[in-house]
Amino acid sequence: MSAKTQFPQAAAAFIGFFVTDPDAVSVLGLDRGVPAPAKARATLAPHMTPADKVQLDFVNAQVKNNRAKTVLDPTGAGEVQKSIARNALSIPLTRVSPSSAAEKFMSEVTKALTA
Repeated sequence: MSAKTQFPQAAAAFIGFFVTDPDAVSVLGLDRGVPAPAKARATLAPHMTPADKVQLDFVNAQVKNNRAKTVLDPTGAGEVQKSIARNALSIPLTRVSPSSAAEKFMSEVTKALTA
């Protein structure tokens, strides 16, 4: 949902419906990937094909091996990731020189991290 929505509670409820309501979860199945909530995955499990179960088993294994972040990314970290990808791709796609791409990257990173 957009951060600028005029209806944040309604938008959150709408999205929540699709990831928590058993009927909605069943209708969507794995069309949008394996759902994050454990209850949603449990709702789908009995109706999965063998290939679907491979996906589910993989996600369940990853959930067991992961934990919540204890240190959050600094402000601007997302912009840094976008900038490095954009500038790296500018070299082969638009023939920007590596030094020019690096200069632009450093400028964008400085702006993102000091904003």
